[in-house]
Amino acid sequence: MDSLCPAGSEGWGPLSPSRPVDFTSCFQYGVLSAGVSALFIAVAAKRLLRLKGAPLLPRELVAGGIFRAKLAVAAAAVLVSAAEQWFTWGQYPLASVFTIAMALQSAAAGAAVHLHYREQLVSRIASTPLLLYWLASGTIALVRLRTAVATGLADINPISVAAIAGYTLAALVAIVLECQPKPEQLYESLDGDDEDAKNS
Repeated sequence: MDSLCPAGSEGWGPLSPSRPVDFTSCFQYGVLSAGVSALFIAVAAKRLLRLKGAPLLPRELVAGGIFRAKLAVAAAAVLVSAAEQWFTWGQYPLASVFTIAMALQSAAAGAAVHLHYREQLVSRIASTPLLLYWLASGTIALVRLRTAVATGLADINPISVAAIAGYTLAALVAIVLECQPKPEQLYESLDGDDEDAKNS
C-alpha cells in the first residue's frame, strides 16, 4: 500500500495529521477524485446506451454557440487533465494513486465531451449526470488546489498547480453552460405534438 500511496507519513487519512481541516493527498486522489471519475464513466456509458436510439432534435436549433462552447470547455478539461497526468507520471510510479486518479479523470472528462455532444442533440433539458459530475469533480479539484497551495507545490511545480486550477475553472464554466436553456422553439414543437395527440 505504501507504493500505491507515496505520500510520506500522511497515509490514506482521510484527515491530514499535519494540516488542520484538510484531507490527505492520497484520500483526495485515490478515493474522492478516482471514485467520482470511475462512477461517472459507468453512469455516462449507461446514459449513452439509453440515448443511442433517441430521435435527434433539429440541429439548426441545438447546434449553436452554446453547443460549441460546451464541447470546447469539456475538451479544455481533457487537455489540462492530460497535462497534469503527464507531469504526475514524471514524479510518481505508474502504479501510484496519483497517476491512476489522473488517468481516470482524463478518461471521465473525455466521456463528458461525448455525453455533452449526445445530450445536446437529443435532450431538451440539462443533463443530470453532467451537472453532478462537473459539480463533484470541480469541488474536488478546488480542494486539491487548496492543498497544493498550502503545501507549497505552487513553488515546486507551478505547471501542475496551473493544470488543477484550469480544470477547476473548466468544470465551473461547464456547469454554467449546461444550465443554459435550450431554444424555446423546441418546447413549442413539443406542445404542438401534445395538442395533435389530444385531437386525434
